[in-house]
Amino acid sequence: MNRKKSKRIKLQSSKIIVTWLRSILSEEEGAKVNLKTFKELLPAQTHFYGGGKFLLNAYTEKWTQKKIKQASKLYPSIRLEDLTIDHLLRKAEF
Repeated sequence: MNRKKSKRIKLQSSKIIVTWLRSILSEEEGAKVNLKTFKELLPAQTHFYGGGKFLLNAYTEKWTQKKIKQASKLYPSIRLEDLTIDHLLRKAEF
């Protein structure tokens, strides 16, 4: 993967996390969440140990980037900027 695509994936993962956080928080708290402040609400620990190996925690930045890469292979006709949380969780119908 080249640098331009990885930058697009990182930006899109931030946007998806902000949208997800706004959906689970109250309206007034959700209004405070933006691309600069969302990292404060995410857990500091990105991995956990289970089943004899380290795994990614769900809904972290790295997990979202991984899911975007998987979804871009699963839905090649959709641009990276158009992917939503439904695509990442494979709930989107096409």
